[in-house]
Amino acid sequence: MVTYTRADEPGTSLRAAGWRRAAELPPRGDWHPARQPGRLGPARVRWEVP
Repeated sequence: MVTYTRADEPGTSLRAAGWRRAAELPPRGDWHPARQPGRLGPARVRWEVP
């Protein structure tokens, strides 16, 4: 299983449940680029169950 949090969130509940940080991901383009061209989403952290 995999889930994501924003990079500025601590992930405390995920750690308590046994998840581990798998990767830090950079910001990426908005899901709807026509809405606000050039806007980037937040950096993210990918969490996985060991």
